[in-house]
Amino acid sequence: MNKKVFWFLGISVIMSGVCFGGDGFFAYYTKIDSDEKFEKFSHTGQFADVVVNLGQGKLVFHRSSSYLPYWQTKNGKWYLDQIVKRSGDGPPKRPDKNNIYAFCRIIEDTPDKIVVHWRYFANFKLGTHAEPVSGNVGFDGVVHEYFTIKPDGTITRTIRQGTKKLDDWNDPANRTTQKLKLTSKGITNLSTTMPKTSTNKIPPVKGAAVLEFEDLTTDFENEEEGYDEYQNLRLAASFSFDDALKSRPHKMRDKTLERISGKYYDIEGHKSVWKKGVSGTALGFDGYYSKVSIGKDKAVKINRDFALEAWVAPGAYSISSWTAIVHQSKWKAIVADPYIFWNGNWGPIQLDEEFTEGYFIGIDEKGHVGFFIKMGPRVEKLVSDEILELNTWSHVAVTFSDGTLRLFINGKISDHRLSGEKPDFADADFVIGMNDDSIGYVSQHVVRRFSTFPSRLGFEGLIDEVKLYTGSMMKEPVMAQHDNYKPADRRADIEPRTLPGRPGLAKNFGASYTNLKYHDLWDNMWREGGHPDIIVKFDEQPSSVVFWRGCRSPGWVTDTNKWICDQSTELTDWHWEDRDEGAQSCCEHMSDYQ
Repeated sequence: MNKKVFWFLGISVIMSGVCFGGDGFFAYYTKIDSDEKFEKFSHTGQFADVVVNLGQGKLVFHRSSSYLPYWQTKNGKWYLDQIVKRSGDGPPKRPDKNNIYAFCRIIEDTPDKIVVHWRYFANFKLGTHAEPVSGNVGFDGVVHEYFTIKPDGTITRTIRQGTKKLDDWNDPANRTTQKLKLTSKGITNLSTTMPKTSTNKIPPVKGAAVLEFEDLTTDFENEEEGYDEYQNLRLAASFSFDDALKSRPHKMRDKTLERISGKYYDIEGHKSVWKKGVSGTALGFDGYYSKVSIGKDKAVKINRDFALEAWVAPGAYSISSWTAIVHQSKWKAIVADPYIFWNGNWGPIQLDEEFTEGYFIGIDEKGHVGFFIKMGPRVEKLVSDEILELNTWSHVAVTFSDGTLRLFINGKISDHRLSGEKPDFADADFVIGMNDDSIGYVSQHVVRRFSTFPSRLGFEGLIDEVKLYTGSMMKEPVMAQHDNYKPADRRADIEPRTLPGRPGLAKNFGASYTNLKYHDLWDNMWREGGHPDIIVKFDEQPSSVVFWRGCRSPGWVTDTNKWICDQSTELTDWHWEDRDEGAQSCCEHMSDYQ
């Protein structure tokens, strides 16, 4: 922020309305009383609105319209066109009733230009505790508008609507651009360019050398068990995730090949992230949305001997009991009586979740590998003593043969169990990288179970070379698979998880808008402009104060990037309904979780 912005922050408290006749070109924060009924009940600070002064009039971004700006001169008042249709929990003019999802900020204020950013969600309806009950407040429901205003009254208005895929969001052609001219008698639309998406070919990604080996089904002897060869072993499903090695047409951007069937399956999530794998390329999973699945009608049915293997490089461990690497399973929520906690004020409370059908291999909150499988009437569970190192390639495998379940970590048996039953197949999708999303999953080690809300959960990191076999596989081929694919350097091509505190001395004390980068899998979820975060730097100490969208509150960051955060005050009633008590207030910083 420049000195002019701080100066106007200081004087804005005395500005209660829009005045005319002032010379100069500048912007400032203020609170304008619109004389509308809602103003009487709105609990708002003194910097709630933005005004851009152009001498002959003022461009005003005001709460009464959820910040759709209007141009006002001595001759009248004109709203800019509503390019993106808006609807919410408020009246048509103010669709975001309490402006929960709408805000505007002065990004730049110089003698040559002023830049104002207006952000809102175009379609939503709120329910209890300000939770959306319909519409879209996901990452793809957001709209960002930037207004670049010149002293001569010309405006370049750029509108970016959220998209399902990040690549479409970043497409420079996929935005609306409007050229406007402000005059003493109104607004002239000089031109409007509509958005479009590019369909260019997807360039290749450089991976590791592609490794191919002889078929395991005929190449091994097992002296201990007396088998000459694995005649009944069959590779039933295989995802190599090598699709990115070659240039692909745009329509194949988010698809991956299952090599046995020759069919392509969708890569769900915000962006398909390809990295160097143990062989060719690997696929990145963001822990929230990424997954690859085969529908249950086409998935392999496991009801006899089988084997399953994958190479994984976790970027972070689970926040729940277990997070899936690969599974074909069903889970159920364990729900407590709502009157156990707080007399039922929070409704039914999910305390945990329970595996019920099929098979599941995943990691826990400390990095142990776990394998669950329904064998007849029982659920069998294997857990490794070893933990998977973060940002490091590891080979995990499970087998069921000769009546024994075995769990392998990096080619060695980590746990095993005898079973006289056969696997009980689950009528479910075959899924890579995401838990059963029919239920939510509860974080571990929470302070208050009753105020913890379950969420969908997935693996965060890289996965490569997923293979499912039917038939008997003993330890020799598992060891061979590990040895064959084992990279000389186990360090994975994955960005570290370092919080973006930016410690170190600054040239000058001050605050600035920025876009703080965490790691690419997390960053790829957001649909943001260039200014979602704020950082305050000091010229006499190497610490920071960071207002980052990934944190519930401002982070006070030391010179070694250690963070301390706190929570703000709350009100028990999160709505104002034309009354002067229990009104909308700050609530928690992450109330606006998008």
